[in-house]
Amino acid sequence: MTYRSNITDKEKFEHICDLTTSLAGVRKGSLAFKSRKHKLQLPRLVAANIGRINEIHHRVISNVLNRDRSLIYHYEKTHS
Repeated sequence: MTYRSNITDKEKFEHICDLTTSLAGVRKGSLAFKSRKHKLQLPRLVAANIGRINEIHHRVISNVLNRDRSLIYHYEKTHS
């Protein structure tokens, strides 16, 4: 097994999203959908918070989730 030490923040967050979708039982890549269904909102929230805990920038998280950066600020402020 080879380990990459130069993994980018985008790759890290995409991996976090893949793990979150597999645990939540939703389709891979579905966190970037514009749907507001609860079964997608909660995994999206979890992935965003894990990303912020791992010090991934708001801009990277919002680009991967196909959301506005202010939503990530809201996640961080309201869910500690």
